[in-house]
Amino acid sequence: SRSSPVDRSYISYVVDLGLGTPPQWHTFVVDTGSASLAVAGPRCQDTARRAPCASGSLAPFAPHKSASSQPHGFQDSVTYDKGFWLGDVYSDEVLVPAVNRTVPNSPQSLSLLQVKASFAVISSSKHFFEIPVGNTGIWGLAFQHRTRATRPLFEELLQQGVVQEDSFSLALCGPQGHLWLGAVPHSAYFHRTPLVYTPILPTRGVPSVFLHYSVTFLGVSVGRLLPSQQQQQQ
Repeated sequence: SRSSPVDRSYISYVVDLGLGTPPQWHTFVVDTGSASLAVAGPRCQDTARRAPCASGSLAPFAPHKSASSQPHGFQDSVTYDKGFWLGDVYSDEVLVPAVNRTVPNSPQSLSLLQVKASFAVISSSKHFFEIPVGNTGIWGLAFQHRTRATRPLFEELLQQGVVQEDSFSLALCGPQGHLWLGAVPHSAYFHRTPLVYTPILPTRGVPSVFLHYSVTFLGVSVGRLLPSQQQQQQ
């Protein structure tokens, strides 16, 4: 498994990805509720602010500056609870920073995972780019069914053999967290107790379709034991 550094920025957790050849580095919000990979393009305008989506130190992704960029000739779009974007779909090289846990906290600990993937280069948006977050894109980690235009980046990592196991884990702790791609190691490096897995439920009425990461909570406790835990101790 590989771990990517995840930083907290204002109200979101973000990760840096390199797009194109040579790589253009951009900051992406990590989102488990959508599946598309999308980045602000040179023509991107926020219709609400009537301003470029990326300006100043937040440069847009420029497909014409990448030797490996290929347009697909169609568009992708996503509407969120707050915000919307529309963009042209390209395929290009994507670099994902990964931490080598055999030599943590050293200059040799960071490597790059490379994969060919499709993503949207945003040309229009509304209430999507929040300036305090400092991101120029979004990385959706949801299922394939959540996007019609492109295969999710994690699915590409899996299909191309960069990641060996169909699982990932987000550890959002303090100002910096980790995004584990592949099996999460059972070690005290991050976890003091063994990991407990919960099966993901399919869409109600459609057993073969998974749209959201859905689980059933039997109870929530803050500062006290649940009834089931009290029974176990008796």
